[in-house]
Amino acid sequence: MSEQEKKSKLLKSRLEHYWGNLNEFKDPEVKKNVKGFMKGDILRKDFMTKNAGFFLLIVGLMFIYVGIRYYVENDLKEINNLQRELKDVRIEAITRSSELMEISKQSTVVRTINKKGLGLKESTEPPYLIK
Repeated sequence: MSEQEKKSKLLKSRLEHYWGNLNEFKDPEVKKNVKGFMKGDILRKDFMTKNAGFFLLIVGLMFIYVGIRYYVENDLKEINNLQRELKDVRIEAITRSSELMEISKQSTVVRTINKKGLGLKESTEPPYLIK
């Protein structure tokens, strides 16, 4: 037996192992053309019963895929909402910080004390170190 025949026989045995008897597709009832496939001739054989587990697995994986996609879309919506809220909070924090800086300026503090009449005066002597 030549090497080509050995390879061919090995390939045929592997295909038969995974797909069952390949001779059932040579049955004259099962046509290999598109018309036979569209009529559903392939469904009459035990092909569907042999592969029912595989089809159920595919359907199950499709449900899992749809569920995960739904979950991810909801998470992305929540992330976008939180990013928008974070942006608003940052803007508010910057606004409050600038207002605080304006209020805490020395000239503003002196003006506010004079307006309220607290009787406080600004020191004219520089601070010194006590030893």
